[in-house]
Amino acid sequence: MALNILNIFKEYFTPEVISKASTFVGENAGQTAKAADSIVAIVLAGLLNKAQDEDGLAIVSDIIRSGAVALTNIFGQNKSIEIATVVTDQSGVQISGAGKLLNLLTPILLGIIGKQIANSESKALAVLLLEQKNLITNQPADVANLLGVENLSELGNNLAAFTGVSISSLTSTVTNTNANSSAQTAVEESTKKSDLLKWSITVGIIIIAIIAIIFGVRSCK
Repeated sequence: MALNILNIFKEYFTPEVISKASTFVGENAGQTAKAADSIVAIVLAGLLNKAQDEDGLAIVSDIIRSGAVALTNIFGQNKSIEIATVVTDQSGVQISGAGKLLNLLTPILLGIIGKQIANSESKALAVLLLEQKNLITNQPADVANLLGVENLSELGNNLAAFTGVSISSLTSTVTNTNANSSAQTAVEESTKKSDLLKWSITVGIIIIAIIAIIFGVRSCK
């Protein structure tokens, strides 16, 4: 079956982690979970859109590896508030909470994607992004406006043509290629380490929350 990054992400973003994250951003768990789903879809849409540019796959690969200023590299300058607004509209969280989750979850998502394509050729990244088309095209028009495209269903068409990947084949079964074999191997390896990553994410959220509280207390003083 085709890889579903949202499902893989949810293996790590467990109810326990969601609870910690919701406390950190000051929202209830249900809204936080919806916001997380929205962020995953939006970032995936941004990556797929970016991958269509000249040398796009190489650029996206660098973004995934480095994670530095990822949102700016994916969406362009001064887009954080606009992205957070879309997340707010879809989930009901406050814009401030959406912004915190966006900064918290984007590096985690990029890390998960990186595990799936570890040591693979660039075509593996193209396949993985194209496999997310169903999730991306189901997003509201606000996401298309955010990316500056007319229709989300058009995302990936240029990439598919360039790499020779058939989009229709990705929605049902995974073709027998080295790229997909590498991706499947990465999934199996990442599953073995899932408990450690879940623990790391939980601890990371707790540490960030403690730092925020400490600085908040100092500011009050």
